[in-house]
Amino acid sequence: MARRGDKCEVYSVEGDHVSPTLTAPCPADLNNGERIRIVGKTCVREGTGDREREQPVVCPDPLTNAEKRDLRTNLPPSASASAAPPSE
Repeated sequence: MARRGDKCEVYSVEGDHVSPTLTAPCPADLNNGERIRIVGKTCVREGTGDREREQPVVCPDPLTNAEKRDLRTNLPPSASASAAPPSE
């Protein structure tokens, strides 16, 4: 999940494959340009440039729902999303 302006996009990345993005509500504490990524059984905020903000956070429902959907349809799971956002 990445915040771009006033919207958030949920996507997964597996190697060179980036899934289509889905628009979702943004968590209130996610700043523009930041990402939340599923890592194992937790979520981590990244891309802040501020080490104090790059920390484990509560996983937002749109992100965990996308991972469940990916797993059901055998697409690359959102849990393996890399730090690289989709190209615009």
